[in-house]
Amino acid sequence: PRIEEPIAVDTMLDHDEMLRLIYASEPSCTEGRITEYHAVTSGYVIAELVRVTTGKSIRQYLDEKIRQPLGMRFFNYGLEPEDLGLAATNYVTGSSSGKSINDHLQAVLGAPLEAVVEGSNDERFKRAVIPSANLYATAEEVTRFYQMMIDNGRWQGQQVLDPRTVYRATKEAGKTLLDRGVFLPMRYSAGFMLGGRPVGAYGINSHYAFGHLGLSNIFTWGDPQRDIAVAILTTGKPILGPHLLTLPKLVQAIAGACEPVRDMGAEIASARRFARTAR
Repeated sequence: PRIEEPIAVDTMLDHDEMLRLIYASEPSCTEGRITEYHAVTSGYVIAELVRVTTGKSIRQYLDEKIRQPLGMRFFNYGLEPEDLGLAATNYVTGSSSGKSINDHLQAVLGAPLEAVVEGSNDERFKRAVIPSANLYATAEEVTRFYQMMIDNGRWQGQQVLDPRTVYRATKEAGKTLLDRGVFLPMRYSAGFMLGGRPVGAYGINSHYAFGHLGLSNIFTWGDPQRDIAVAILTTGKPILGPHLLTLPKLVQAIAGACEPVRDMGAEIASARRFARTAR
């Protein structure tokens, strides 16, 4: 999940060098019994899998399979030169985190938080393709993606993704375990961070919700039971501060205000039958 040596912005921009560092890294658990979010390394691995299996870059593939079918302007890795000025500026905010938290963040992110935030505002970072780190999108585009997933891969009458792809991407891949990267109990699918019951990352009784948490207080998710898609995108990057109380209240308020509207038991049973029989 991590590369032991510090990672500079220049290194992150060098895809081949990042792969070399990943290949040279030792697994933290050869039996796969530890849950730990791969904050930096996972994107490069996925991008390389896409390149080897399709012959396309991760940016080309995302553009073809998601961005264009959903009619998005952004929603891709990096920005076009004419859009550089539109990117929001990130800031380090909040209280001092202390040495132990800072050391852990440096291990997870590959660099101190201040350096990561400063690097995210670098023009080279904005123009580069850094999978899992610099996908640029508006909040509306993010929720457009999740609504497509909620609707079994359909968007405005077009089948963007096969329903089996949606089912497999959101199906639970393991029980809830303490994630050693984010220090929270996490439940994962093959592609998403999942909600929980009675309480999860996306509020009360969010067992069927799927989404992702970004660097410091970015929450995005879709909840098919409630038929809602949510994107909370923030530019302040604190670890400690009053947001630790206010942000959970906001997430809980969204879940509490939106009552369940779908029978998920029946929908999942139908999806399972379809996934088994469809060819």
